This record gives sequence, structure tokens and C-alpha cells, in this order.
Amino acid sequence: MNRIYKIVRAETAILLICLIALVMRLWGLGFQSLWLDELQTMNEANPALGWGELFNFFKTGEHHPPLFFITERIFFSIFGHTAYTARLAPAIAGVAGIWAMYQLGKEILNRNLGILCAMLTCVNYFCLSYSQEARPYSFAFLFAALSFTWFIKFLKDPSKRNIAWYSVFSLLLLYTHYYSLFVITAQSILALLFIFQERGPERKRLSRSFLLSLLIIIIGYLPWLSYFKANLALRTFWITDVSPAFLQNFFYDYFGNANLLNPLLLFLLFSFFAKVAMSAENYSLKLVKENPLMLTFTLILFWIFVVLLIPYVRSLLVVPMLYPRYTIVILPAIILALAYGIELFKQPFIKYSLLGLFVLLSLNHLLFVKKYYTEISKTQFREMTQWVVQENASDLPIINDQTGWQQEYYLQMFGSKAEMFTDKKDVVVDSILHKSSDKYDLEGFWVVGAHGSTMPDTNTFGGLDTAYALIEQKQFFDAWAQFYAAKNGRSGGYFKFLYTDFTDGEKLTGEKQIAIWNGSIHAKPVVLKRGDYKILIKAKGTSAAQLFPHLNIYINDKKIADYFVSGALVEKEFTFQVGDETNAVIRIEMDNDLTLPEKKEDRNAFLESILVKMVR
Repeated sequence: MNRIYKIVRAETAILLICLIALVMRLWGLGFQSLWLDELQTMNEANPALGWGELFNFFKTGEHHPPLFFITERIFFSIFGHTAYTARLAPAIAGVAGIWAMYQLGKEILNRNLGILCAMLTCVNYFCLSYSQEARPYSFAFLFAALSFTWFIKFLKDPSKRNIAWYSVFSLLLLYTHYYSLFVITAQSILALLFIFQERGPERKRLSRSFLLSLLIIIIGYLPWLSYFKANLALRTFWITDVSPAFLQNFFYDYFGNANLLNPLLLFLLFSFFAKVAMSAENYSLKLVKENPLMLTFTLILFWIFVVLLIPYVRSLLVVPMLYPRYTIVILPAIILALAYGIELFKQPFIKYSLLGLFVLLSLNHLLFVKKYYTEISKTQFREMTQWVVQENASDLPIINDQTGWQQEYYLQMFGSKAEMFTDKKDVVVDSILHKSSDKYDLEGFWVVGAHGSTMPDTNTFGGLDTAYALIEQKQFFDAWAQFYAAKNGRSGGYFKFLYTDFTDGEKLTGEKQIAIWNGSIHAKPVVLKRGDYKILIKAKGTSAAQLFPHLNIYINDKKIADYFVSGALVEKEFTFQVGDETNAVIRIEMDNDLTLPEKKEDRNAFLESILVKMVR
């Protein structure tokens, strides 16, 4: 009866942990914009493409196996081609990874260790963040944990059932990430060690069973061999040279570089390895399967060492390939060691205090240091594209020479019909400036960038200012956009007036503003075609008698807006309509001029710019 109670209690606990994890992984799932790699997933797994086109990516631009992308394609077909759907499958896999860690801990020792593994995984920064990213890493974590769980089952009992499940989960891992090859290599070395320490019929049984599982895995992987060879031939990659301190850096990265948590991580690892050292004199590979602590140490040693050693050597000799998120397949081993470090404390108060401290420090880092759910940390492709589409009333071309293909998803989502130029910015701008063909004879164009691209200044494009004016620009998180309009445009859709573009009023060169001491100022005339317009006025003022200047805005003799400026330079937006094409003069009038010499107060307005643009 007591045993049944413990089982029910453990299963209830893991269910509760999984429910908490589900909330944590679904909460804010669409808060961040899709970043570069996620947009690549959106384009590659687009259900509008044929399956052949999807698989062609795996030999060209996509350097991961297909399982995740096939899953995404199926999800898109069922739930729609949206960012939320793209992240839903990883979120589900992330929750399943917690259950898998429970199974791993339970198989190694008992349900208590399984619960500890699940709790640490639930609040782990790496596991959470990659459970909310439309890339295959949460899948890799899940199948790495399950592959090793069934590998342990197989070592203890090489039955047909255990052979089958080990082979299935290993194949799923192989079809998820190429680092899984190193996991299978580590398992193969471990299997050989366990085989050679056996004697008689047991050695024969274990060796035959493992050869059978390897045969199943090899046959199952054969269809992917040509794709693997294509990726193996890579000699250049975006990853930089490996840092000598990569082991330490990767370890802290897995937990979000949480300064307060780091000492506890080191303490738990020390506790685990100290206990291993104290038990080393009784270590025997022959008996290790009956010794959970030494079995865990043996598995972790080969799991981590082999998976890191092979790509490290290849990074030095061939091409750099070590990157923290690629090594997520060893994170289950690290979490297992940390959980075991807690489990070694037999006093319940100490054990649960350590667990509680781990959870609290992890949540503190997530919620208050990283501000995971409230602070932007991913490239704002979505926000940048939405703003460009909103402002690009005439669907003028967009230049994006680095991330244009990825941005296409959001352009389509927001209904843009603008042509995308993906050649080098300098080359395209030069073609526009010289109107090298009808394609480049433009009234205006956008230049955008993201994912590390820096916004160019006004001097970047030589000679552009002779024909085009920078009308608008806006900075986003790791993204930006600029709009240029022809100075002598035919569309009548975009005009920017600076302080130099007024026919009267005093120009304050140092401030780059024009002063309105009293009365009105007039902008140079422009042709406005029939349509709806926005006018954005950036101005400020000085007060007298506690009142700031009141401005009236006229198009020719028609008043379109009025407002009070403030002491700060603020941009104010209004809308107006033009019924018929007209040669328009914008006039700004201050109608409440006042000077109070005795109080040294003078009510004046200062205008920096006026932007006029046609809207849809």
C-alpha cells in the first residue's frame, strides 16, 4: 500500500510539474518577433511549397536533419502558417522533455531523482528559451534524454522491447540534429565497455542485441546519408573559432549566465563528484549497473566527453562547429548530475532547501534579471516590417541585402506588394541614383536591415543626397528602416521640410530650427496630388503667462489642424485630404504671441521639420 502511495504521489508531482512547465512555455509564446533562424523555418516549412522544395533546403541553406521541419510543416497545414504555430511544437516538445528527464532519473535511481531532474529542467533557462523558439533544439533535448533512458534500460535488460525503443528514440534523435551522431558514438563506446566486462552467454546476448540495434539505426538512417554527406563537405561556416574557455562558457550559458545561481551549480557538481571520488575505490565496471551513482558518473563522463571532444577536434582541424545551442544534447547529463547532487543529501530539510533555492534563483534570473517575459531580446523583424508596410503606402521597393529572404514572411503577412531588392545596398543605390534601367527609376525606396546590420548614416551612399532625401528612419531592437524620396518626385506623395526649406522666418543654424517669433512662416511650394495625407510636425516652444504657443497649420488657405506645442521637441501627427492636384504651400501660424518683459517671458515657437506623406 505504501509503495502504491509513493507511485501515485510521484506521478501526481510530475503531472503538476509538467502543467507548470506548459504554462511557462506557452506564456508569451508570441511576445517576441521571430528572429532570423525562425524565419528560415517559416520559409522552409511553408505548406505552400512542395515537399521536394523543403528537402532541397537540407542540401543548401538548412544544416539540420528533417524531423523538426516535417513536424512544423504538418503543424502549419493543420493550425495555420503562423509564428504561434511555429513555436507550439517546440513548446510541446519542451514539456515532453521534462517528462523524459523524469524517466531518466527514475531509471537511474528512483522516482525522487526523476522528480528532481524534472524540476531543474522545468526552470532551466536554456530549456525554456529553446522551447519557445521555432528551431529543433527542444526536440534534440527530448530525444537525447529518451535515447539515454532506453540505452540504460537496454544495458540492464537487452530485451526486444528495449532494443526497439532504444533504436526508435535514437533514430528520432539522429533525424533531429547532427550532434546526435556524437551521442550515438558515446553510447557505442559505453556499450562496448559493458559488453567486454560481461562473461559467457550474457556477453553474447548483450553484443548481439546491441549489434541488432545498431543495424536498425544504420538502416533507418541510410535514406538521409546523402544529405549528411552534403553537410559534411562544408568548409566554411558562420561560427567563429572556439574559445579556450568554451567548457566554462557553455556550462554557464545553459543556465542563462545567472550570477547568483552559479555558486549553487558549482556546489552541486562538487557534491556529486566528491561522492563519486569517495566511492571510487569500490568502482568496478562489472558491477556498475548495480551501483546507480557510479553508473550515472560513467554515463555522464562519456556522454559529455565524447559529444564535446569530436566537434572540438573538428573545429580545430576542419571548420568551427562548436556552439552552445548545438550542444543541448548534453544538457540532460548536466541536469542529471545536478539533481543527483541534491539527492545525495539524505536530510529532507537540506534536500528540499537546495531544491527550493535552485528554483527561486532560476526564477529570479528569468523574471527579474533577464526579464524573460517582458523585455525584447530577439531581432524585431516583425515590428520593423509592420512599420515599413504601414508607412509604404505606394509599395515602393525595399532594399535588404542580408536578410531579405527571411523578411519575406512578414512582408507577406502584412500584405506588402513591394518589390524586394537583395543585391548589395551600395550597388542597388548606385543603380537608383543613375537610373540604370526603368526598374531603378524610382520615386522613393526603403533601405532596411536586421540581425547585426547597422543603420547607414546620410553620407554612406555617395551622391544620393543630390537626388533623394532621407524622409523617415526608425530604429528597432537589432533592426532598422530608412525611407528615401526623390527630391523632384512626380508622385507628390513624400515631402520633408527642414528649417532651410522655408521662405521666411529666422533660421537658427546652430539648432537646425526655424523660429516663429510672431505671425506665420511659409514652406516652399510642392505639388500634392489627389489623396489622403499625413503631416507630421516636430516643434517646441517657450511659454509666457504659463501658456505655450498655439499653432495653426494651413495648406494654402485651408486650415487642416491646430495645437499647442510644449517645451520639449515633440512630433505631432495630423491627417488631411487633397481633392484635386494642387500647387500647395504649407503655412504655420502662431496666433497667441505674447511678451512679458517684466517677467522675462517671451512666447515663441521653434520648428525643426515637417513631413508630408500620402497614405493608403
